[in-house]
Amino acid sequence: MMLSKTLFFTCAVAPLSYAAVAAVPPNALALLEQQKDVTIITSLIKRDPVLTKLYKEVKDVTITTAVDSAFIGFKDINTPPFNDLGTVRAILQYIVLEGLYPTSSITTKAKYVSTKLTNSSYVNISRGKQVGRLVEENGKKTVTLGLDLTSNIIQGNLKFNGGILHKIDTPLSNPLSIKETAVAAPLVENYAISNLSSFGLLDRLDKTKDVTLFSISNPAWEKLINSKITLPSLKSLVEDLKYYVITPGVYYGDSFTGRSVQTLSGDSVTLAGYNNGQLTVNGVKVVQGDIITINGVLHILERYV
Repeated sequence: MMLSKTLFFTCAVAPLSYAAVAAVPPNALALLEQQKDVTIITSLIKRDPVLTKLYKEVKDVTITTAVDSAFIGFKDINTPPFNDLGTVRAILQYIVLEGLYPTSSITTKAKYVSTKLTNSSYVNISRGKQVGRLVEENGKKTVTLGLDLTSNIIQGNLKFNGGILHKIDTPLSNPLSIKETAVAAPLVENYAISNLSSFGLLDRLDKTKDVTLFSISNPAWEKLINSKITLPSLKSLVEDLKYYVITPGVYYGDSFTGRSVQTLSGDSVTLAGYNNGQLTVNGVKVVQGDIITINGVLHILERYV
């Protein structure tokens, strides 16, 4: 069950007014212990010595933590999914973003931020640390981690000595493999990725470090298949699909600045649009971008290039 492999956490944003006499908590854990609406996260941290140490010592970070109400139906930390200690530790490292990002710094131009998640089970990129995205969308400050799950900051800018805490309103997730990501919420199963899997190319990509994959929408995939239906061998189609893979290289949205990048097929594509808010690949619109995976990033295109 996918839930056993992912765990969801949230964070919130809103200006906080401190009384003049209020002391800033000495560390992140002390601040969390003061919050009556993040008791689940706090309990998960305190039961794990590694996480306890991290949240007591970490500096120059922004933490995005889930409020209790986000865990509908999941209250007992000794039952699934909270009893999966490895997954819990990973996500509670993942929600610690390196650097200070008050809500005022989160704008419509996305920021791609390194996190404290370095576990090789979830990180197979040269950067060595998994990445999160901060961006303002539809007037709301948001954070996105694995599976393209986005949460709104509902209360933010809570200060501790060495950092900032934001609370969010909906679940976040660890990153998964490309194959797992393609069939997990909130993605509808993507035909192109499913077919890549059946040809074996996706299995190879899942084991490769630093991958950027461009998939295409289901209607566009059907048109591509129809155009290739008379080919004597589906091997030709697999070769065409290599045009949608860049490796080595992880190209998040902020890399789409007009640069030309060579694909696995040997041809090049132009990544553009970061500055105007509409990412494109050779002029084709990205309709769902920055889907973070264990070994890179996935972008869904409106049609084939």
